[in-house]
Amino acid sequence: MGDLHESDVRLADGHVFATYTPSPEADVLLARWWSTMGALGDLELFAGLAESLGAFFRAFLPPTRLYYLRDERDIVAAMWADPIHAAAFVSVWVRPDYRQRRATVGFVLDALTRLCTEYAVLVTLSKSPKLQKLAERIGFTPLQPAIPWLLHGHAAYVSFMTARDFVARWAPSGAPSRAPSAAKAAEEVAHGG
Repeated sequence: MGDLHESDVRLADGHVFATYTPSPEADVLLARWWSTMGALGDLELFAGLAESLGAFFRAFLPPTRLYYLRDERDIVAAMWADPIHAAAFVSVWVRPDYRQRRATVGFVLDALTRLCTEYAVLVTLSKSPKLQKLAERIGFTPLQPAIPWLLHGHAAYVSFMTARDFVARWAPSGAPSRAPSAAKAAEEVAHGG
């Protein structure tokens, strides 16, 4: 998995930031990711729409946009966006051993930066108030109260962020189109931003 696709970016720490483009190499990565998510019980993120590998692949066909962070072998974090009008519903998955890592925070902010160039508003749903608080620290605005039964019989915590608000918060001064620094992002999120 050492080869890079033309849109992939090798980061200083050796990880690769990639945009999913169907190819044999990328599809092998997605198949391993599906297997990992199944073993962890994380396929519930797809509400029964990814029980088969074929259904999982269909979830990432256009217009859905998938970004992922990988090491030399596997996807360790992923963010995907499903567009609706001028907005996109955004979902994130992070392998347990990559939660709380600077590389993951940098990946999330880099992916959000790219999405904010395409969509005016990003929306996220969660069953967890803890995850909603994390989204809030990144810059999402929570909507209250939770919406009962929205996520597969569970209450959903809904948050949104405008592209303008994201750029104002995270873009380096004088360079609004550059991706934010992972170190700055990690410090902001770690200290409650």
